[in-house]
Amino acid sequence: MFFKQWLPRAGDALPSPNGLSRHFTVQQYTFAAIGLDPKSLQRPIFNKILALVPMLGLLTLVIPMIGYASLYKSDILKVTDALSPLWEGVLALSKFFYFIWNRQKIIQLLRKIWIKNLEVNNNPEELAILAKENHRDYLFSLTFCINVMTTGALALTAPLMIATFYALKGEKFLKALEPPIKAIYPFDFQTPSGLIMLYLWNSLFVHFIMFGNLSFDGIFFWFNCNIAAHFRILRLRLTCAGQENGGNITKTTVNACINLHRQTVELAEEFNKIFRINVFIKFAISCLQIACLAFQLARGKEKADQIFHFSFLISVSLQFFLYCYGGQKIKDESLAVSNSVYESFQWQNVETTLRKSLLIFMIRSQKACNLTGVFFTADLPLFLWVLKTAGSFITMLLTLADDKN
Repeated sequence: MFFKQWLPRAGDALPSPNGLSRHFTVQQYTFAAIGLDPKSLQRPIFNKILALVPMLGLLTLVIPMIGYASLYKSDILKVTDALSPLWEGVLALSKFFYFIWNRQKIIQLLRKIWIKNLEVNNNPEELAILAKENHRDYLFSLTFCINVMTTGALALTAPLMIATFYALKGEKFLKALEPPIKAIYPFDFQTPSGLIMLYLWNSLFVHFIMFGNLSFDGIFFWFNCNIAAHFRILRLRLTCAGQENGGNITKTTVNACINLHRQTVELAEEFNKIFRINVFIKFAISCLQIACLAFQLARGKEKADQIFHFSFLISVSLQFFLYCYGGQKIKDESLAVSNSVYESFQWQNVETTLRKSLLIFMIRSQKACNLTGVFFTADLPLFLWVLKTAGSFITMLLTLADDKN
């Protein structure tokens, strides 16, 4: 692949696991696009230009966007049009700085799971489970990446298409051109030089929003799929343990399963500690963001803008669904261990001391590993609740717009 030559080559990077095609593929490309390497403890920021220039392009546009929203605060359509990309930019900035601040913890957790994946190579059945989960991660991450990049392209090209349409009707192209990102600009963008400056600035903004969110959300889903895979591998080992010696299991086998469960639960808890702040921030913003984009769809006029807002709405919804589905998946896979303990063994053949150990193991596994957002649990019911709440916000915005008219 042509872009492969631009990927970082860290000296402390771990080898790729055999038998896992496209393992961590999407994540390493999206991180590389903003100058980061999540596989390296020695050099997590491998390109400071890629890391800083787009970020500064976004950061310097935040105040002009807030100024635009304040200037047109009486126009609900213009305010919501400015706030939707602003909130997505805030999310991208928060994820970027959170990764920089917690890079040691994130990279160490990645390396722990990566090493566990390398150890699975010796067992074909366990490798098949790991391969399936990583293939799911690849498909979802790639789909999300394509959708987000399509939205970014539409954000930049929709104003050009609209201006071209009006130019064909006899108006001047530059006079009909609206900026891709609604803000108060310190220069006249309706001149050739101003147009170039506008698109350079807006392109940096869009670039950082896309890859700032794609990278962090992508590594979140990779963690999620691989931790879930190790819970499934544990269940497979419990089934194999129950068939050992015709049902006469040994203390060594039981202790190995208990230790694997303890290690996987610790990974899930560490994963939760790292990501719960970002889950909370995403939850706090998603309701308003979905409502604003849906309002734009309901009240927008230009077809090109409608297509952009529809694509943007799908991206935001997928982004939040990723967190909720991930939390539900960890919860379900951790709870399924308890049933596997109960179903895998011929209890009448198990020694009394081992039976007590298995009962304690089963009771512990009945406590779910949850992904929390500080005050709540991220799962599919939360996703439905956010959609319902966003629906209430949409009704409020439509009412406000009707009252203004």
